[in-house]
Amino acid sequence: MNCTRVIDTEQATAYYRVQSESNPLHEYEVRWVRVNGRGYFTCTCPAGQSGFSHCSQGTCKHVRAALAAEAVRKEEKARRSRFIVDGKPVDDETWNRVENAKPYQWTEEEIKRDQARYASSGFRMMK
Repeated sequence: MNCTRVIDTEQATAYYRVQSESNPLHEYEVRWVRVNGRGYFTCTCPAGQSGFSHCSQGTCKHVRAALAAEAVRKEEKARRSRFIVDGKPVDDETWNRVENAKPYQWTEEEIKRDQARYASSGFRMMK
């Protein structure tokens, strides 16, 4: 399932739009709502509309997918906060360059040189 985090600027809250498995063109909204000091999840799917009464795990799969996506987002945010450059938190450009860095590509010449250098010469007891 595809999950997208959306920032609602009018209410200053974030929620997730989760793609339906049965209809890829349809998305459900998963929100965390607080009423009278008590918080709970809502989802616009049929199970969420019935208060998750038929869900064996207490919530629908869309809520669980949104929770998993949020956990990944928080982990990345924590990893990024530990990345310090010149005594300051890393800027977006540096973070993207480091995170998306491509591994070194060995040339054919380097590969052949190292194969020759590290090739086994066989085992001998005496010189």
